[in-house]
Amino acid sequence: MRNFNTSTSAGFDFTSEVYDGLKLKSKLVADNIRFNKKDSVFTLNNWRKRQIYNNRDSIFSGNKLDTVFNFTPKDLIYKSALSQEMPSDELLKFINISRKRGVKNLNAYLVELHKRTSLPIASYILTIIAVALAFRKRRGGTGVNLAIGIGMMFMYVFLMKVSEVLGAVAGVNSLLYVWMPNLFFGFVAIYLYYNARK
Repeated sequence: MRNFNTSTSAGFDFTSEVYDGLKLKSKLVADNIRFNKKDSVFTLNNWRKRQIYNNRDSIFSGNKLDTVFNFTPKDLIYKSALSQEMPSDELLKFINISRKRGVKNLNAYLVELHKRTSLPIASYILTIIAVALAFRKRRGGTGVNLAIGIGMMFMYVFLMKVSEVLGAVAGVNSLLYVWMPNLFFGFVAIYLYYNARK
């Protein structure tokens, strides 16, 4: 579809293709499409359908066609902000459905899904770092430890934001990018903890 207006539920230059593996079975084209909320039916205007068989093709056309599709206007909106509004089970279901529909880049949604487990772990890692720094005694007093702790916290948050942006790029492993700050600072927390015990 060239464009779709969610307020009017109408779109222009619509094309729907049905494949059997890599083989095209049929192609439906319409000048415009409108969704009827009352009965969940799409109305196609000035439509043309090409049905492909083994030995021949058939072409059908008409002024108006009422039909159903396995999507709704809500599915046409691709905004990463929608992922923040969904519960985790609904988000996971949405990702699986989108994969079946052939959506290429779902990393923005995968980043949001992975963040829901990585952020709680981050709070534990920051707590261990804070406790380890509090036990260390320095000549400058507790102010030095406090400054180091705040600096590490800002670095942690900065790396988390950078990893979220990089993880949303197509073709990368979003799980690895989201968990990278936790892995790095997890080793830092373990190092500081064992040094503090000494």
